[in-house]
Amino acid sequence: MTNSDTHHRVPTTPTTGRRGAGADASDPAPLPDWLTTGALVLDTRTGRRGEVQDWPYPASATPTRAWLRPVGGGREWTPRIADLRPVEAGERP
Repeated sequence: MTNSDTHHRVPTTPTTGRRGAGADASDPAPLPDWLTTGALVLDTRTGRRGEVQDWPYPASATPTRAWLRPVGGGREWTPRIADLRPVEAGERP
């Protein structure tokens, strides 16, 4: 078994996941469309901005946290996805 068989990675392009007719209650909720590798996001709990990094998570679980790196460098952190939102064009550094 390879690592890719047991882990998912944050998508590099937006995905929407299954919804509506035919969606199974056991299907994990999809990640927000804007939560992609390289996206600039705001951690609303701390006010920090960061760039989403690629991270593995178990295929059996929907991720609840993202891995962010500050723009320009610094120590990474892992905020809850629920506390994140995309940075709007007028908010960019």
